Amino acid sequence: MGSKQTKTATINEVTATTTTPPPKPKHIAEFEIEALGAGFHTDCTVGKTGDFTVKVAEPKEKGGSGEGPNPMEYLLVSLTTCHQETASLIAMERGIEKWGPIKFKTEFELNTDGFLGLHNDDGGLTAPQVFRRVVLNADVDGDVDQATIDDILFAVKQRCPVRSLFQAAGVQVEGKWQKKIDCV
Repeated sequence: MGSKQTKTATINEVTATTTTPPPKPKHIAEFEIEALGAGFHTDCTVGKTGDFTVKVAEPKEKGGSGEGPNPMEYLLVSLTTCHQETASLIAMERGIEKWGPIKFKTEFELNTDGFLGLHNDDGGLTAPQVFRRVVLNADVDGDVDQATIDDILFAVKQRCPVRSLFQAAGVQVEGKWQKKIDCV
């Protein structure tokens, strides 16, 4: 993300401030999703050519169809898989031939008071109040040592687009990535 540079000049007691916009992105990806939903079930068509249909639903015991994960579970799927793909891209860029597979375990605590209409009348809950805890742990297999894993995780934290959404919302994503230990 580019930072804005601000320049201030004072001429004859008139102050003018100019702001340099961040640089334009070099690569833009566009996505499209169409959704048709009723009650607690939604079918989403993903891709401009309708490549995939994704079912989003609450469990049957909560009034949904039970035919797919709920939106919060999909959000964590996005976070987890974005970490995996970003890490794989970084490993490839660095010439690491034996990176992965990675076994992830992502856990979170979600305050559903806002969703249930139980929040204060002050405009609702902020993201850190909703996502009380997000922990993403990983066991990394491959021909790498712990220092390389730590270095790639550091880069993932800087580059993963889905993680950046959590960070921008003030939600901390914690966790440990470690080398998979083979049992003999």
